[in-house]
Amino acid sequence: MQSKSNDSNSGGYYQRDLPKSLIAFSSMEGREIFKECLNENNLHAFFPLIEQFHTQSEPAYCGLGTLVMVLNSLKIDPNRLWKYPWRWFSEELLDCCVPLDIVKKEGLTLEQFQCLARCNNAICELHRPQQSSLEEFRNAIKNSIKSNNPEIIFSDNSTNNNTTNTTNNNNQIEQQQQQPPSFVVVSYDRQSLEQTGSGHFSPIAAYNEKKDMVLVLDVARFKYPPYWTTVEMLWKSLFPIDSSTGLSRGYFVLKKNNRLQSELSICCRVVMKEEWTLTISNLLNTTLEITKDFNENKNLNENLDNLELFISCFVKKLKDKVFTIIELFSSDNDQHLKIVKELEEEVKKHFLFKQMKEQFNLEDVNAALLTILLLSLPFYFFDNDPQIIEGLKELQKGVIVNKRDSNNYGYGSGNSGNSGSSCSCKKSSSSSSLLSGKEKLCGIEGKLQQETILSSHISHLYSQFSALSDMMNKTNKANHNNNCN
Repeated sequence: MQSKSNDSNSGGYYQRDLPKSLIAFSSMEGREIFKECLNENNLHAFFPLIEQFHTQSEPAYCGLGTLVMVLNSLKIDPNRLWKYPWRWFSEELLDCCVPLDIVKKEGLTLEQFQCLARCNNAICELHRPQQSSLEEFRNAIKNSIKSNNPEIIFSDNSTNNNTTNTTNNNNQIEQQQQQPPSFVVVSYDRQSLEQTGSGHFSPIAAYNEKKDMVLVLDVARFKYPPYWTTVEMLWKSLFPIDSSTGLSRGYFVLKKNNRLQSELSICCRVVMKEEWTLTISNLLNTTLEITKDFNENKNLNENLDNLELFISCFVKKLKDKVFTIIELFSSDNDQHLKIVKELEEEVKKHFLFKQMKEQFNLEDVNAALLTILLLSLPFYFFDNDPQIIEGLKELQKGVIVNKRDSNNYGYGSGNSGNSGSSCSCKKSSSSSSLLSGKEKLCGIEGKLQQETILSSHISHLYSQFSALSDMMNKTNKANHNNNCN
């Protein structure tokens, strides 16, 4: 085996040797395991992933590098340019949930990884080990392998033969339609695998049923090569606590959102320039001013309609600032332009848009962005004012699909992201609540039974605002502690 210089005095490190508990993919033993997988028909996820095998471009970009690899393997169109004239996922395109300068320093949390996957048109189920089991983890890997079987994916379902083979084939096709191609990504603790480092993301490419082992395509190829490990050992590596979140690590199942056919791709995001903290800091200061103005005016005249008063305070403070807070992606792509147009049409149907435009004589684009902003802001941005909280909860429930996961978008502090549920907000019976006009607060009449472009954007922005404010609070706390020391 070629020696590897790990002397930091020589100008850094050149790879590391795998621990004896792991088996290098290219070793003789690793090749034998690969051959067994081929005979078992358990390599179907390997081929699309190996076509896109990507080395993370920064030491802390393992989450981004893994996601780039999986999104391209799923053949998802990013609907924006990488290098003219090509549209292709690369790490610099994945900046819609967390600023890249933050990722470069801190990496991604599991929720941030899920946010990035969802806003780039992937279905992403997050499973923490406490809410899963070793058997479920193993089955997720097996299902991922089977879902990428090209004989099923590319089978012709138009033939109509009465033979047993055709019947079985059609049953396979039907099952495949219900289970589209998927990939499993693990966020694990390196030290549990006797490696150096801490948390890391990488995809699983193959499964050896005889030895109960999986192939991990480590995206930090400058450090470790791809390797085989047992399913049980990898499962145990999901349990250690991530010090940045206080939660364990976990695994994801990612699929292309074929049902939506890219129609819900995100084209609106929080403005994140070099000084992204200024965006959030200024917004927080403004929402506190809105809360103060709301309560002062309410105390002066208790007969004022709470909802109209709150909207008035909101618009007056933010009508000239909204373009510095959220923005539309610019693109000449036809699909992107279609999404923007349909988003505008949905927003124009909303009660808030109509009231803002008529009452304050706003341009369509101003009223639309203000509507989206108000529906997507976390309620704690308004100093936890009880009247405003009740109104925001109900306003957001009116457009957010029921499957929206409260834990992932700031309603709670749970740690599971694989099963969605509607926010458990209760309507206030107080006459002073913003809910004085239920018929007004519904927005689009009735509860939406399926995700729409508007609800998709609101969920995404809500997640962004929550994640960015959390990061800013953590930064401020660290700076305060440093000053105290």
